[in-house]
Amino acid sequence: MRGVARPGVTVYAVDADGKVAAAAGSVVYNHPKGPHATDAFWGFLATRKDRRGQGLAAALGAQAMVEAADRFGMTGFVTGVRAENEASNALCAKLGVVPSGWAFLACVDEARFGAARATS
Repeated sequence: MRGVARPGVTVYAVDADGKVAAAAGSVVYNHPKGPHATDAFWGFLATRKDRRGQGLAAALGAQAMVEAADRFGMTGFVTGVRAENEASNALCAKLGVVPSGWAFLACVDEARFGAARATS
């Protein structure tokens, strides 16, 4: 999310004590000459447990989309959320990221990243 291999942006909120309270990001992942060149992958939402329910994910998620649109010309955003993740699905709907019927497949090298889930 540092924008080294592909253009990307990460936004985060820091408490007065210097601890990160929440973060979100967006990355340009399609070929620039392909039919989805202006679609970015969006999400990577994370909020510290003691700061949940304060609207941080919504604010930072929206900011990540605005930054990707302003900096890289992105006009569409896709994400991956499990159907049973009601909180994330509600947040996506609030921000206008709604089911499209598209399927997104991500392959994770378990040896490199471990067996943890990519999203929950």
